Amino acid sequence: MLGAQRSRHVVLVVGNTGSGVSSTINLIAGWPVSNFGPDAPRLTRRVKSYRVDVAYTDTNVGNHNHIHPISLYEIPGFEGNDHDYNAKLIKYIHYLHKSVRIDLVLYCARQPLRMLPRTCEELRKTLQDVRFAAVVTGLERELGDMRDWWTRPSKEGSTSSNGDALGSRLGLPFDDHACVTTLRAADTDHHPLLWDRRKKSEMELCALICRHCDRYEKVPGSGIPCPKYMAVLDIRRAVASASSH
Repeated sequence: MLGAQRSRHVVLVVGNTGSGVSSTINLIAGWPVSNFGPDAPRLTRRVKSYRVDVAYTDTNVGNHNHIHPISLYEIPGFEGNDHDYNAKLIKYIHYLHKSVRIDLVLYCARQPLRMLPRTCEELRKTLQDVRFAAVVTGLERELGDMRDWWTRPSKEGSTSSNGDALGSRLGLPFDDHACVTTLRAADTDHHPLLWDRRKKSEMELCALICRHCDRYEKVPGSGIPCPKYMAVLDIRRAVASASSH
């Protein structure tokens, strides 16, 4: 099992609670593997992993098909100013990186954006040698092409683009990005435009992952088992402590 795991690129999906982490996981997987959501009680949330074969057809190179076996890791959402809880999640991510070697981080940010710069700074320090990609979610009602959100002028009154402003505010220099909708398939059944945007979003995310899997060989981790039990217990303690105040 460990040998098979080490041959797969490891993709970590993170973000604030409600930023679309679970729905991003489901979109990449092609079906609802994650039942997490913003309304799920924090006590029931755990770090979860999914073995997924990501497929993408490159129409620019003779319709060449890319298929990459990856391990998707879903991290419970970061919480507002609950620094103790967030620190425990980052501590777990540190152990996970040593064990399986994280290859790519998808950082979900939903419109309107809510920032946790301190948490992002700690995450960047923990994963200094890992590539980061921004996944901007909630763009299903965006006028024009969703992908253009990244280069449009920021509404903050600065001269920078939305993408530059996002990276600057988070303190995360992104290596790649995707601007998407992560609506459930059932929510797009009778809306052709939304269905099309959801399909394009799925292709955009899979293409992003394949680009990085094509470009870099899998670097194995140490193989030392990650203390999953510690992560679950520590997260629960953090929740219990927060709820008692």
